[in-house]
Amino acid sequence: APDVASFNFPTGLKEGQRGSAMCTIKSGERPFEFQWLKNGEEIITSSNVKIQNVLDTSFLVIEAVSSESNGNYTCIVKNLYGSDRFTATLNVAAAPTWIKEPNDVLVEEGDSISIGCSASGEPKPSVKWLRGEGNTLISNDISSAMSVSTSGTLTVNKIEAAMQGSYTCIAENEIGKTISKTITILVRDAPVVAPFIFPPALKEGERGSATCTIKSAPPVWKKEPIDQVVQEGEILSVECEAIGVPSPTMKWTVGDKHEPIPSDPSSMIRSSTSGTLIINKVDISMESIYSCEADNGFGHTLKKDIVITVRGK
Repeated sequence: APDVASFNFPTGLKEGQRGSAMCTIKSGERPFEFQWLKNGEEIITSSNVKIQNVLDTSFLVIEAVSSESNGNYTCIVKNLYGSDRFTATLNVAAAPTWIKEPNDVLVEEGDSISIGCSASGEPKPSVKWLRGEGNTLISNDISSAMSVSTSGTLTVNKIEAAMQGSYTCIAENEIGKTISKTITILVRDAPVVAPFIFPPALKEGERGSATCTIKSAPPVWKKEPIDQVVQEGEILSVECEAIGVPSPTMKWTVGDKHEPIPSDPSSMIRSSTSGTLIINKVDISMESIYSCEADNGFGHTLKKDIVITVRGK
């Protein structure tokens, strides 16, 4: 029976590079029949995958490897007296890419949340979370109020108002660029229910009723504004609406200095009482960051920044 020599793929292969393996026979009587498998299934040749047999050797060549090339490759050799095989593993180095990308979260004070964050790559990327502008590393200690699991999930137990802010998930390995995503955790105060009572001295069989009303509830978005691209000279209106108890006051500001936008109907840029931003005859100079705020005196002020981009004629 044939005796196949051990072989391997080059180490540290990166996506796009050529990967090859050479299967040779140490002993055995000709003729030999070669077969290549990937993860147990026969390899079909293509423009990217080539197999060439020369005498007692079979060459497997992958012209441009990718993460899809990863796997176990087996060379099987047969002759009239039996068969032998050898398997080698191909690992293609790949930069991290998102499997689960985190998103902004709105949560009520006292709730517990879990935010998934995971990435693929070779070697497997490590995932970490940073908190706030100071980029404080969040620990893996599950006994903490805030922790990161080995899978990259950020868990916050009994969230507090002070925990509101920006959080960044970072995935990195030894290859390629690091990927990151910054999200915002918004903490909403729980609504406050007004006291109520049933009518006194109710007798059996009489109707009893009570009214449950909300005394206060912080604002939440009903219509959140989004970035706009507008042609110079056009009229633009951007809706921004929030609800709460009492009804929140809406206001718009513009620029880094957050200059207030008036409600005067005669202004070129104005804010309506409902919270809609209106720009009559958009000019290139009006391209900027605009901020909509909603506040009713309870909980946190809602704020959303958008960018208005103006295209010239």
